[in-house]
Amino acid sequence: MFRDARMARERPEWIPNDVWTRLLEHWNSPSYQSKYIAAKKNRAFETGGTLHTGGSITTYEHALRMVKTLIVCICHI
Repeated sequence: MFRDARMARERPEWIPNDVWTRLLEHWNSPSYQSKYIAAKKNRAFETGGTLHTGGSITTYEHALRMVKTLIVCICHI
């Protein structure tokens, strides 16, 4: 909902006027605009696959690691 309000630049009823004014000032600031543009480029950049997943593992892999840890802990008791 918040993103939709920012993109449409229309104040929703649940955001007070003074807060909306400050949000517009922030969104129009040069620092916000430069971060927005950089993030947009990062999201659009693709080189042969999914990005930012180097540290990700599946739920199954988590389960295997937990079982191994449990077995090691039990063996040391």
